[in-house]
Amino acid sequence: MAYEKKPVIIDMAKKLMDHIEKNNIKAKLLGGVAVYLTCPSTEYAPLSRDINDIDIVVSNNDVKALKKALDEEGFIADRRFNALHGETRMLFSKNDIDLDVFIGKFIQCHELNLEGDLSKNGYTISLANLLLTKLQIVQINYKDILDILAILIDHPVENKNDCNTINLNSILDIVKNDWGWYTTIFDNLEKTVSMAKDILNKEDITTITEKILLIKTSIEQVPKSLKWKIRAKIGRKLQWYNIPEEKHYE
Repeated sequence: MAYEKKPVIIDMAKKLMDHIEKNNIKAKLLGGVAVYLTCPSTEYAPLSRDINDIDIVVSNNDVKALKKALDEEGFIADRRFNALHGETRMLFSKNDIDLDVFIGKFIQCHELNLEGDLSKNGYTISLANLLLTKLQIVQINYKDILDILAILIDHPVENKNDCNTINLNSILDIVKNDWGWYTTIFDNLEKTVSMAKDILNKEDITTITEKILLIKTSIEQVPKSLKWKIRAKIGRKLQWYNIPEEKHYE
């Protein structure tokens, strides 16, 4: 049933983004729809998965315009959730499909500023930031591992800033100043390599292993800030991540 819903969600997301762009609103897709649109390997097993909702991020300056655009497209606001959390996140729905809107930043287990992606071309946030939204999940699940695998298989990891490359510098800029981010990313890269062995063929396992080794080595070797070093001394004795606010659609 979820797979039958998938093309409907993809079409709805594209239509919404076209309407948003037409109104000069700075917003981009993230989440499962963004992974699907940027990663051809998600078309087929073993990396194909169901998609149940749409996730976007909008510039702080365009929230009012986005609300108007969503109303024009028939989306209904979750008034209670938006009243409580509307400064950072809003929820909407249309035809039983949920829309999650992040405002300027992606705030879940860790915080990721996405304003820099919102003026670029294309439907989605950058590949590096898309990967980071998956690697920041402390209690990561199978579908998120599939997304990480798809992003890494389909795109090179380089110190290069273009739409088809995972910009390694973007990842390093995050981890060199934040021990918590570093720790969660490192943990999830190790989990991804371990789970890949039960999901992928030998060729893709080799590709994944090499790319993850490159990322792990790079984040270990990048010079760390004083703030990072002080937090590292405390270690895991103190919680290093946030517990995300659950969705409550009404």
